[in-house]
Amino acid sequence: MFEYNMLSNQWTETNTRMNQKRSGHECVKINQDKILVIGGYDGNWNYLKSTEVYDRRNHWTTGPILPKTIGYGQ
Repeated sequence: MFEYNMLSNQWTETNTRMNQKRSGHECVKINQDKILVIGGYDGNWNYLKSTEVYDRRNHWTTGPILPKTIGYGQ
């Protein structure tokens, strides 16, 4: 994972992996320190109902389960 700093216009690699492999997900900024990652695709023909919360202190936690699967901006 990479974190982008808009003030310095720089990317930083965090080397912090999500709990669930996913692509095609959506992200929402919750506050200054947290981002919610929503749904996506697991690479095995499955869209996801799961979410994860990234905290800038470099850790992931499980977020709330979605009512239905979503991926790729559905």
